[in-house]
Order: sequence, then structure tokens, then C-alpha cells
Amino acid sequence: VEIHWNVGSSERHPSNLVDPWYETYIGPVIPLYCTSFEEGLSGWAATDDLWELGNQGGGNASGDPQAPADGELFVGTRLTGDDGLYPPGADSLLFSPFISTEGYSTIRLQYWRDLNVEDGFFDQAYILANGESAWSNFASPDDYAATRHHRDARWRFHDVDLSEYVFDGGVEVGFGLRSDFGLHFGGWNVDDFCVVAVDGPICGNGVLEPGEGCDDGNNQNGDGCSAECEVEGGEEEDTGLDESEVGT
Repeated sequence: VEIHWNVGSSERHPSNLVDPWYETYIGPVIPLYCTSFEEGLSGWAATDDLWELGNQGGGNASGDPQAPADGELFVGTRLTGDDGLYPPGADSLLFSPFISTEGYSTIRLQYWRDLNVEDGFFDQAYILANGESAWSNFASPDDYAATRHHRDARWRFHDVDLSEYVFDGGVEVGFGLRSDFGLHFGGWNVDDFCVVAVDGPICGNGVLEPGEGCDDGNNQNGDGCSAECEVEGGEEEDTGLDESEVGT
């Protein structure tokens, strides 16, 4: 977004140099687990007390939001005390519940964030999916160039593809923060957290998945299981086998 003022000046938003584009997502999704944290952090687990629920963050130096993205509450690092700045020497994680993704192959994390953290050469903000790094803040190659801090300065929608990290029928998402003993900002602020599926059950793959009445391994009608994986006739239970495959 580029704003031109009538005094001849202009400015661009977002002003975050390491993430200079707003995101959106277009297309249908299937919510698998969503929370706006209005009911607290039931099922979530943190490695320490750095993570807090609140309705506003710290002072201006932190960059924390002064209101949730939606509703009354959000979760963040050090929302109170020390102007909302995360502490030196932090190494902290917040984990979601284990989220079932059974029957789906394309899984995405969609949430709102207001993240303010030093250049990744010094401080690291990251997202884990089943213990694997799915996203992290920009890191400069050396300390001389390490001035490209991640400063959202307002709520931003963020979409992360988790598909390659899903196993054992589900995924656990973690938000992490590590800091050195130098410059500090407000850290993570997270709201409207959702893990969604983009694709539905795959009809015709021979696997009975949620939303299917049957799956006989093909997409043909008239064999007891329709091309849309719905039971045909309803009088006999479909075995999922063609007649030519039986009795040999």
C-alpha cells in the first residue's frame, strides 16, 4: 500500500523491510482446529512463563499491539513488565495441541501475528511443525549487516504451508523465540490461530477417509461405490473389490 500525502511526501506499508508485502488467501479451506484464545490456552503448553494472554501489549518500544486482532484476547511473549520487551537469553516455545489431519494431504497454518524481533543473526523467531522448522525470521549473513529487524508494527495475516511436516495423522505447531543479550523488541503476538486443510478426501485411492461413504479404488459408477465415493444401492456392503479379484 502506497500513501501519497498532499504535502508531497509518501510512505509504503507494510514498512517491514524483511517482509514488505501484505498476504491474503483466496479459496475454500476446511478448518481442522481454530482458536481466537478467548477461552484461554486449554491444550497448549509453554516451556516457561514468557507467554501470556492479554488484551494489549507493552510500550511503544516493543512494537506490541494495543488491542487484539479479533475478540478480547491474544497470546504473546512478555505482554507486561519491561515495556513488553522479551528478555535477554530467552529460549522459549509455545506448543499447540496435536491437531488431527487424517484424510487430508495439503495442510496450512493461517493466523494473525504482530512480530517484532531483532535481525535473525542475533534473535530468532520461528515456527515449528512436528519439531521441524516451517518458518523463521530473516537472518543476515554476518553481524556487520545484521540490521534488518523484523518489525510488523501492526497485525498481519500469515499463511504457512505445513504439508511436508505432517506425519502420524496430525501436526503440532510451535512458536519459538531465542534471544541474545543485546537489543530486544516485543517478540511474538498471535491471534486467530487456524490449521486448515485445502483439499478434501481423495476419492478413488482405495483409502476410506473422513467424508467418504466408501472407496473401492476407482472412480466408476455402478459397482456399489459411486465416482463420488458414496455407497450405491444401500442393500449390500461394498467390499471394495471387483468381481475379477474375488475367489482366485
